Amino acid sequence: MKDRGTHHRQDMEQENFRELFDAAPDSIVILDSNGKIVMVNSRFEEVFGYRRSAVLGAQVDMLVPGRFSHHPNHVIDFLKHPRKRPMGHVLEFAALGADGSEFPADISLSLYMTDQGFMIFAIIRDISDRVRHQQQLSHQANHDGLTGLPNRRLLLDRIEQATFHSKRYNRSAALLYIDLDHFKIINSSLGHNEGDKLLKITADRLSACGRECDTVARQGEDDFVLVVGDIAADHNVAKIAEKVLDTINQPIELDFQELQVTCSIGISICPKDGTNSQVLLNNADAAMLHAKEHGRNSYQFFTPQLSEVAVERLTMEKCLRRALEKEEFRIVYQPQVDLTNGQITGVEALLRWDSAELGGVSPGTFIPVAEETGLIVAIGEWVLENACRQSSRWQKAGLPPLTMAVNLSPRQFWAPGLADFIHQALVDCGLDPSFLELEITESMMMRDKQHAVSMLKKLKDTGVKLAIDDFGTGYSSLSQLRNFPFDKLKLDSSFVREIISDPGSAAIARTIISLGHNLGLTVIAEGVETEAQLSYLWSNGCDEMQGYYFSRPLPAEEME
Repeated sequence: MKDRGTHHRQDMEQENFRELFDAAPDSIVILDSNGKIVMVNSRFEEVFGYRRSAVLGAQVDMLVPGRFSHHPNHVIDFLKHPRKRPMGHVLEFAALGADGSEFPADISLSLYMTDQGFMIFAIIRDISDRVRHQQQLSHQANHDGLTGLPNRRLLLDRIEQATFHSKRYNRSAALLYIDLDHFKIINSSLGHNEGDKLLKITADRLSACGRECDTVARQGEDDFVLVVGDIAADHNVAKIAEKVLDTINQPIELDFQELQVTCSIGISICPKDGTNSQVLLNNADAAMLHAKEHGRNSYQFFTPQLSEVAVERLTMEKCLRRALEKEEFRIVYQPQVDLTNGQITGVEALLRWDSAELGGVSPGTFIPVAEETGLIVAIGEWVLENACRQSSRWQKAGLPPLTMAVNLSPRQFWAPGLADFIHQALVDCGLDPSFLELEITESMMMRDKQHAVSMLKKLKDTGVKLAIDDFGTGYSSLSQLRNFPFDKLKLDSSFVREIISDPGSAAIARTIISLGHNLGLTVIAEGVETEAQLSYLWSNGCDEMQGYYFSRPLPAEEME
């Protein structure tokens, strides 16, 4: 009876073991001392794709890719050599399924003795989801979320690799710092969704410009960096830069309209321009800014002189950020004169900056920096508010009411809520909208005519006047002006300057005056400096003039 009960208990224990063995959530493999598979559970069949009958008695090598068969310290080595086995530790390895596919797994080993000798109890877990999650986290940490390109963190590592290769093999490496021209205006006018589409298209186009071994990374909002290794000569880099310019300039369909975008490129060469990743980036950035300042849609190689320019720009940007709060800006006013009777009809508000650190800074120098950094929006709002307030103050003092002309920068023009801001500024200072004239450059409208018309109509609805500034320099035609609700056309000073000496400039001026009148626009010439220029404009029917011949820009008290 006792033996029968003992056998019954053993049978029950074995049955319970088999049930627990098969119910285990992980693959379990039992091996003998020779590395042969003695037993596997149901989960093993699911994970590895083998039926039990196909693996029992087989060597454990079948569960590991062949390339690891003789690899020292690999899991297969631990399984076959008991003294090396790290029992109780978890090891990671590549597991091989029945269909030949590999997947990451970890394995925990236990050793136990039986009547037939020691056995190895191996618990194997498929960790594909965990590895995939880790890879996603790693990718997110090193890649830009929008474009999928390497981000700044990974970029610095790739530059270090390129510089190391450059030193070791006595070859050059190059950094191309690429900035999209006027991206902020496009982003503001078309919206961030379309701006994001443009950035993705740019990323794809840049990736196609480099070789497989090169790196394209996103450095900032609209800044990209192309790292090119193993360069034999500078002219090879120039060819790559030309390819990038041509590729970026291909037409793009955005928001149901076709755009052509350009870029500016700065180039630094390792080791000539530096061997440190940050130095090379800074130098390429300085060269890119130089390309922007010289017409955009071009590339520039770094030179030591550009480093000084970059430092000067950073200093200017730093001072510019504090200029409003330190009250370093002032406004001067240049009269606009009616050529039929000599009366002053209006003034143009012009911004001046007297920096405590830099001294007087030319508008032609600081306004492009303000535009690039976005500071121009806050500065432009300050000019608008103060110019309107000054106009109202003059009227309340009993002076003849004059039209106050204020320039709008591209960033201001496309900024959301501009019409509401102008309306509120007029209400706050009590100025009738008809005495405010907003000057918009021709080039701003030509970039996106459809949105420009919509924005101009919103401004017109506030009751203000609109003038097109610098006309004749933006490659548009007067016929296009029919679509825009302008009141005045400003003849650019570049034509006025040569109006007496250059027959071509004179002919252009006559044509603009005549056609401007045909469209019902008042025509004003800016930059008039001599009596001969004045006489020519008057004799050809120009309505108004502005320039040093009549008056330089004056502070408010001198204007009075």
